Amino acid sequence: FACKDIVAPKVLYSSWLIEQGFTFPTLLSCQGVSKFVGLSGLYYPDLVRVFYSNLGRDENGALVSEVKGIKVTLSADVFLKIGGLTRNGIKPTFNELKMKNFSIGKDTFFMSMLRDVSAWEANKEYKRKEKRKITYNAGGLRMEDRLLHYVIVWILAARGSNHAQISEEDMALLAAFKNNIQVDWVYVVEDIMLKTRRLMDCKCPYAVFISKVLVFYKVPLTGEAREVTRDVHDIKDRALKMMKLVKTDAGWIAKEDVPTAETTEPSQPEVQTEEEEGAEEPKPLSTFELSVLAKLDDIRETQRRDYQELKACFESISERLDAMNIPYPEEL
Repeated sequence: FACKDIVAPKVLYSSWLIEQGFTFPTLLSCQGVSKFVGLSGLYYPDLVRVFYSNLGRDENGALVSEVKGIKVTLSADVFLKIGGLTRNGIKPTFNELKMKNFSIGKDTFFMSMLRDVSAWEANKEYKRKEKRKITYNAGGLRMEDRLLHYVIVWILAARGSNHAQISEEDMALLAAFKNNIQVDWVYVVEDIMLKTRRLMDCKCPYAVFISKVLVFYKVPLTGEAREVTRDVHDIKDRALKMMKLVKTDAGWIAKEDVPTAETTEPSQPEVQTEEEEGAEEPKPLSTFELSVLAKLDDIRETQRRDYQELKACFESISERLDAMNIPYPEEL
């Protein structure tokens, strides 16, 4: 566990996002997770790793660990007091959603959140013909849904990689949010913590929450390596711009929706030439062209994922240097 990386904390400021015109923070409030997604401050990477290395369940089924000789129990009271989370609700699966009268199929629900359904259907049909795995990516979601997914994969059901992919669990959580179906968030956090303990390739999430739990149990922290959440961790302007969102006078919009010079100029009466009158309609893309586009999508996704991992690595180095009061060079 000494070699395990920490999932970079993210901090959401609901009031700021609402001021910017976003509405999805109200969904977070309805689920009772506003406090948890806003946790910020000091965290202790080494002690977080110790917490995970000693993690298990006690005779009552509660998660328990030992840090510096002190027993740390994640009881219902601790989850509520520190994270504002409760056990009220369902486990995030489509079977559980069906019991709450949500019977929409995964594909249908996914398409309801897309900005361009036709592009995804064409890509899906190609992958089906080529017998390739059909994936669900967050990049094509409408802005509010994409941000909601961002909060899920970075904070609520935090993981260390593949943040652009929408897993079945992510999809179930999105469905619960958008249909006002209460989720058992304690179960969600516990399940991910146990998975982190079980799988060595999983990074350690919930660093700020765990650190606040250690403070609650009065674990000695003097001399321990510590870091603190900074602007780079905030889900504000910087994070939105990284997601290719652009702020305009009318509010935040996707970069693809920014009006171009052509669309903003006053329209002129069209004079149709003989050539234009007889012009053929654009031909649909061939199978080969679709295959090229799909491969380009795969390459872009690989590059994006590599960039995010490299960026996270440099951010971690920067934070460690900040903790040692060593200036981080602007250019390498």
